Amino acid sequence: MRQFNRFFILGIFSTLIDFIVYIFFVLNGFNYVVSIVIGYSSGFIFNFFAGRKYIFKNGVKVDS
Repeated sequence: MRQFNRFFILGIFSTLIDFIVYIFFVLNGFNYVVSIVIGYSSGFIFNFFAGRKYIFKNGVKVDS
């Protein structure tokens, strides 16, 4: 259950990063499509690396 909670919280943070980056670029005059791509990519990259560090280790569950 602890691993699920970490995964859930990580998803929330990834979504927040996606929206914050998207809003930042839109407010600074970028095209909204470019902003969507940059925001999504930043959230995806954060989720990938944070998930590897805090949820999984070497392909094995941290808390079984």
